Amino acid sequence: MSKPQSINIDPWVGFPRYSDSIFGDDFVHNTLFACKVAAKGARSTINIKESIANKGGNLAVADDVKFWFTLPGQRGHTLYARIKSNNYVKLHYDMGTKHLKNRDWNFYGSLVCNKSLQNLVFKLGACHVSPKCNSDNRFRIQSSTGSDYSYFWNHRTVINHNKWTFGLLGVYDISHNICQKSNLLLKYSHDANTDVILRADTDGFRKRSPSITDWKTWFDVYSFDLIRKINDTTRIGFEVN
Repeated sequence: MSKPQSINIDPWVGFPRYSDSIFGDDFVHNTLFACKVAAKGARSTINIKESIANKGGNLAVADDVKFWFTLPGQRGHTLYARIKSNNYVKLHYDMGTKHLKNRDWNFYGSLVCNKSLQNLVFKLGACHVSPKCNSDNRFRIQSSTGSDYSYFWNHRTVINHNKWTFGLLGVYDISHNICQKSNLLLKYSHDANTDVILRADTDGFRKRSPSITDWKTWFDVYSFDLIRKINDTTRIGFEVN
């Protein structure tokens, strides 16, 4: 069983996986060892990952379990759960793809907390599903100290036209009037085996908004990637940051 529409991109504050993923996934950085096990059925899937990483000169072992299944009597509805060893619990409900007013939509909601049911985060999202212009909006409520809550709006749009792909992602802290994240993506597929990708990203989440008059404050990291697929098992790439 494949993943629900709303968790295909994980973490959410990123773009779909493209050929430049080799620079982050296939190369060894801080992760020294990883073992993944998956069991798939017609209506459910479970993924288990064990990893060993180098953190501050010490070895740290991490567990990550993901499980999702379709709900009986609810066509296309999926319940997803994720538990991590760093005291992270996520429950996610996906309503599948709904056809409304000649368009396809995906509605979903999440609850994130620790194992003591503290540090609650609630998320509600609506995504316009289209191969040409996929636009996802998510409203997030996050508990802070005491009974206070903070409110956020997340937006991600990916547009595909012929050989070109353009992506825009933003995170806005409504409570404190801060644009926390602003990422841009531009991809050109020269042919079926060659991609050129430009990215302008925010490093983490900002604590204060960038200057409207100074475009340099909107981005922290710039990258240029050239990736060539040699065959089904081999890709080569060149990256400049």
